[in-house]
Amino acid sequence: PTQAALVARSVGPISLGLFATRELLQSHGRPPRKLAELADWPLIGPDQDRATWRALAATGFDAPRKQFVVRSDNDLMQLAAVRAGLGIGVFQLPLAAKDPNLERVLPRFSLSLEMFVVMHEDQRKVPRVRRVFDHLVTELAAYGASRRS
Repeated sequence: PTQAALVARSVGPISLGLFATRELLQSHGRPPRKLAELADWPLIGPDQDRATWRALAATGFDAPRKQFVVRSDNDLMQLAAVRAGLGIGVFQLPLAAKDPNLERVLPRFSLSLEMFVVMHEDQRKVPRVRRVFDHLVTELAAYGASRRS
């Protein structure tokens, strides 16, 4: 974040990976072993979120938009679609690890996004806001570090 009047604190990177349900992977035969093999799979991902599209393309993940059976800029919508077995999607490793029905696809595929906690500088001296800010920094840093690979 670069906007003036903001206090931003980096809490480290959050690692992302590709995930699908075990049922989807079984129904399509063997899971993909290379990014190029994803061309035969239904995908779930962003719609208009250009930053995410650029980050995915930088990894070599360059699927055409028509291959995405569900496109939404809402991460919870994407997660629900993957959990419903509709396709393969990109998720935070710590979040996906909490769902025993999700299996990582292409473990070598990795993407990392920097996380920040941000508040307006006017709130810095409000004790209750500062406590919440500091708590979020601590907990989100631990969350991000919990499943890096």
